[in-house]
Amino acid sequence: AYLCRYAIGGFDGMSGGAGMLRSTEVFDPRLGWISGVPLNDYRGYCVALVKKNKIYAIGGLDQSQNFIDKVSCTSLAISC
Repeated sequence: AYLCRYAIGGFDGMSGGAGMLRSTEVFDPRLGWISGVPLNDYRGYCVALVKKNKIYAIGGLDQSQNFIDKVSCTSLAISC
């Protein structure tokens, strides 16, 4: 079995919150980094989990730096 790593949402360093991301990326040791299906919304500083080929992003901050009180779910680009 391969252990994949995930980069989900985040903050790219732009001021004013405009740098929140909705991207997902998967690191598969066999293939390297692969772009995934974007999240439904922009969010940084969230918590995430992967279960049954889906990524769940929980909470975090939106582009206006308001707390997000919902969960975003997207499918994985590949199965690890």
